[in-house]
Amino acid sequence: RSTLFPYTTLFRSSIPTTFNVGDTFSYEGLSVTANYDDGTDDIVTPTSVSTPDLSSAGQKTVTVSYTKGGITKTATYTITVNAVTLTSIEVSGAKTAYYVGDTFVKPTVTATFSNGSTSDVTNSATFSGYDIGSAGNQTVTVSYTNGTTQSTSYSITVTAVTLTSITISGYTTSFKNR
Repeated sequence: RSTLFPYTTLFRSSIPTTFNVGDTFSYEGLSVTANYDDGTDDIVTPTSVSTPDLSSAGQKTVTVSYTKGGITKTATYTITVNAVTLTSIEVSGAKTAYYVGDTFVKPTVTATFSNGSTSDVTNSATFSGYDIGSAGNQTVTVSYTNGTTQSTSYSITVTAVTLTSITISGYTTSFKNR
């Protein structure tokens, strides 16, 4: 068998070619065939496989190399890296009953993204549409922006504070019999 080979062929039948921004690159399933000048071929383990940048969306090229007998051949294939987008937000643990003058308590806000991942975004979300200084039924609108904006809302009731009694303390009274 000759040690010279004019090209390397990639078979990608089960290799992942679509990734999301932030994923870890994998070439599991990649099959590389070295083709020799005598018409024979071998399935080989690549000498190197480039690692594409998965931190941004777009088409990326993966370069696969195989070296034998001092001769290196390369082949490439293209992968697609999709942007991860915000698809929804959900509010949980919302306090729904307040008295006028209470401090508003932020509920937990969880964002869901197109790759199925979730993240607690409570500190980055905005809360609007309510006034704890005014009694009545109110709607709290919750919004979060990460490329796109998603919003949801929930109801709260703010009740006026009513004086029900007073207590006197700090002194004593005494009565004398006459």
